Amino acid sequence: MTVLLIAAAVSIACAPAVLAADMPLKAPAITADPWTGWYLGASAGGRSNKDTWTGTGFDIPAAPALLTSRDNPHDFSSTSARLGLYGGYNWRVQQMWVVGLEADIAWANKRTSASSIPGLITATTDSVAMKDGWDGGLRARLGYLITPSTLLFGTGGVSWMNSEASISCAGPAAFSWCSGPNIATFRTDSFSKTVIGWTLGGGLETIVMPNWLLRGEYRYTSYAGYQATLLTNGSSGGGTSNTLTADIKTRTQTILVGLAYKFGQ
Repeated sequence: MTVLLIAAAVSIACAPAVLAADMPLKAPAITADPWTGWYLGASAGGRSNKDTWTGTGFDIPAAPALLTSRDNPHDFSSTSARLGLYGGYNWRVQQMWVVGLEADIAWANKRTSASSIPGLITATTDSVAMKDGWDGGLRARLGYLITPSTLLFGTGGVSWMNSEASISCAGPAAFSWCSGPNIATFRTDSFSKTVIGWTLGGGLETIVMPNWLLRGEYRYTSYAGYQATLLTNGSSGGGTSNTLTADIKTRTQTILVGLAYKFGQ
C-alpha cells in the first residue's frame, strides 16, 4: 500500500513537467531597433551667409582700365532664419555604430546691399545686392552611440542653393553707371543661379520618447563660384554698352534644431 501511495505521488509531481514538455515553445518577443528605419522631420534655425562679389569687367568689350581695387572684392555678410524639412534612413551596425543617408530642403531669404559698384574705378550712386534663398542637400551620416539613446554623428555630402546678384541704377539725375541719353529712368537688373557645393557638419541626436528623435546640428557649406552678367541691354550713349560682370562665391554656416518621427516601431 505504501509503495502504491509513493508511486502515485511521484506521478502527480512529474505530470506538469511532462505536460510542459509536450507544449510547443513560445518564441521570444522581437523588439524593433530604435535607430534602424525611415524617419521624417522638421527643423528650425539660422543660416549665416558670406557672399564675395569680385568685379571682373565693365563694358563690352571689357575695359580693364575701369577696374580698380576699390572695394574689390566686396563681402556681403548676412544672417537669416531657416525653416526646413528632412528625412532619411538609418542602419544600426556593430551595436554602437549608426550609418545613414539623409536629404533636406529649407527656406531662407535674406538680401544684403552695398553702395556703388565694387571694382569700378570711380564710386557711383548705384548699389549692388546679394540674395540667398532656398537650399537643399543630400548627405551621408556616421554616428556613434555614446548612450543607448544618444547619437554623436558627423555628416557630409552635396548641397544646392539659389543665389541672386543684382544692381540698382540711380539714373541720369546722379552720377550712375547707367546714366546717359539712352537711360531715362531708374533701372534694376538681376542674375539668378542655382549653385552646387560641398557640406560638412555634425551634431547630437537623442530619443526623447518612442519613435521621436530630437537633434541639434551644425553645418559648413562652400559653393562653387559663378559669373553674373548684368545690364546686358543697357546703353550709356554713343553705342557703348554698360554691361558689367562679377564673380560670385558663397559660403554658409547653418545651426538648426530638428524633431523627427521614426517609422516602423
